[in-house]
Amino acid sequence: MFEGQNQIRAETVSSFFSDGEIVHAAVARLEEAGFEILQISPLTINIAGTVSQYRQAFGTNIVVQDRPVIKEGARKDVAQFLDSPDTSLSGLIQTQGTNFEDTVEGVALEEPRYYMAGPSMFAPLKSYWHLRLPGDVSLGCNADKAHRTGITGKGIKVAMCDSGWFKHPYFIGRGYKAAPVVLGPAATLPLKDESGHGTGESANIFANAPDIDFMPVKMNFVNSTGAFNAAGRPGPAYHHLQLGQQQHQRATERGGSSAGRRDRGSRGLRDHRGLFSRQRPRRLPRSAPGCDLRRRCVHEPRRDAPGFELCERLSQPDLSGP
Repeated sequence: MFEGQNQIRAETVSSFFSDGEIVHAAVARLEEAGFEILQISPLTINIAGTVSQYRQAFGTNIVVQDRPVIKEGARKDVAQFLDSPDTSLSGLIQTQGTNFEDTVEGVALEEPRYYMAGPSMFAPLKSYWHLRLPGDVSLGCNADKAHRTGITGKGIKVAMCDSGWFKHPYFIGRGYKAAPVVLGPAATLPLKDESGHGTGESANIFANAPDIDFMPVKMNFVNSTGAFNAAGRPGPAYHHLQLGQQQHQRATERGGSSAGRRDRGSRGLRDHRGLFSRQRPRRLPRSAPGCDLRRRCVHEPRRDAPGFELCERLSQPDLSGP
């Protein structure tokens, strides 16, 4: 899979799937070597382990390198990358000559990722086919015909409950109207969208209704109900709620996001997650809504949810804005 990266497309990806027996054999050997298995799919296995476990299993050392990066707001900075000095491809650990060479093609160490890094209002050009904003999205949703009759969402308030919203130059350049971010209970940092999901979703909304009055609500994903209540308090005409969130808390406690742990250098090596070419990452199992016990929240988790303690219910959520 590493050698044929340019050949991997939607119509060919199934050709890179591994046989189930090979997947099970790879998982068994990784567990025997002491790695924690986080995710399994036909293309990759997602793992966590210590530096010594990587060294013993694959006969290589893992080094920390400082490299220049561009972070949020086009800010130039330096970040720490994990790498193996034995290969020319950054972040690649080879498996030849190890106990894994017949089941694992290679190990890819994740690199830090920074969202909203581009200062331009124009989307970057990509060689692969994709929907471009706003025209392709509005055309695909059949909104252009409505726009030509004067229906653009003017006078309609839309509240979006999601991961947050970043005031990207794209929105400024197009003159979209957005209110300050409203924080749901236990949500913080109103000017940041750590995953970028909410920001991307709002671009889809504006593509279909460019003249709406947009109100982003940042939720703490252990308390989606409280964020929805916060969104409904001003009385918007429509709500856009992201309910199918991906639960990263368990992995974060063990390994964190690749960027968050990787930036900590050698301290993050214990929990680094490797991507194996035989399997594709899939979503971590969703856990029931929980509660950050350092904060009071308004939602009570399911009583049968493992690993969570019931928190004090409040009669009214914290509706304080940014």
